[in-house]
Amino acid sequence: MGKNPGHPVRLRPDCLDYPTVLRRCVDKGRPLAVTTQGNLRVLEGPLLGFFSSARSTGEAILKTYDLAQALRGVDVTVVGGFQSPMEREFLDFLLRGTASVVVCPARGLGNMRIPRAWKDPLARGRLLLLSFFDDGVRRPTAAIAAKRLRYATLRTNGAIVQGFRPEVVRCGEDFDLRRSGTDLLYNPNVVHT
Repeated sequence: MGKNPGHPVRLRPDCLDYPTVLRRCVDKGRPLAVTTQGNLRVLEGPLLGFFSSARSTGEAILKTYDLAQALRGVDVTVVGGFQSPMEREFLDFLLRGTASVVVCPARGLGNMRIPRAWKDPLARGRLLLLSFFDDGVRRPTAAIAAKRLRYATLRTNGAIVQGFRPEVVRCGEDFDLRRSGTDLLYNPNVVHT
């Protein structure tokens, strides 16, 4: 397992390079094929999920900034979709530090434009793009984002989830993040409708 910063690579569960930690990400009892771009080795250490709704209270935003500052230089890999405004701010803080990051977009990686701010961390092996979706998925929907949350969180040692409505934390009929075996490290009672 190594770096592939130049282009996306599709990994099936039967590939030798398929990361062990991803075997927990299953659909209908089978591990998922994934597309990656970047350093697969960032998956080998402690993984912390970060997910924030598009609407957050002022208190939650301040706590999130404090958390981003604290995580910038520690030996943990932060995993998230980094789609909401708060998540994008959090990602910007992390990329200015030394922490490793896994970005899980709610879309396929094919034809995805890599933001300029991601190019250096990608080349240095601190950033991994990981998609659970094929290249035909080009726009995130609520259903795709819920699946992404489900799959990405199953890989982490703990998750910070804030500001989500209960049905989003449930991620559908067959999965409840609160009962997934992933520790919810921070979830203020801020629920937006």
